[in-house]
Amino acid sequence: MGFEKDFAPYRDEFPVTQNLIYLNHAAVAPLPRRTARAMQELAEDALQFGSLHYDRWLDAYEGLRVAAARLIGAHRGEIALVKNTSEGISMVAQGLDWRPGDRIVAFREEFPSNYYPWLRLEAKRCSVDWLSADDPLEKIELACTGARLVFIRLAIGPSSRTRPVSNRPETILDLNVAATNS
Repeated sequence: MGFEKDFAPYRDEFPVTQNLIYLNHAAVAPLPRRTARAMQELAEDALQFGSLHYDRWLDAYEGLRVAAARLIGAHRGEIALVKNTSEGISMVAQGLDWRPGDRIVAFREEFPSNYYPWLRLEAKRCSVDWLSADDPLEKIELACTGARLVFIRLAIGPSSRTRPVSNRPETILDLNVAATNS
């Protein structure tokens, strides 16, 4: 009973739950009310005024960047706003100064759009250790040692089956350090 009560304010943000039992599969998700409203307002503004209020749009993006930074304890300059995960992954893959011998750890079960940026780097200049979500944690930990970048998600591939990374906090911390080591 407490679980439903705790989430009641958020559930109202998703009208889709009045019509469907929605099980998100880490791909296309329903919009919250406030997001849909903000999109509609922006579209209406552009429809009625073109780019006259462009400075307001930029202010809204900056507000989002600041709020996201505050939420995760980062600086606003560390927050990039991208349209989806695949775009962000491509930006990282093509935007870092990769050197011959740099090593990346990634998973074979990934969505194709998230898989190909690493495949492209492998063909050009980096080595990629391709793991499986079914590999033992010890194999994953070993592969992460010395890697320049670790690309790991808790929901892997088109089926978005999930697998715990670890039940040991020190392992999660170690993987986070490996993922941000440049």
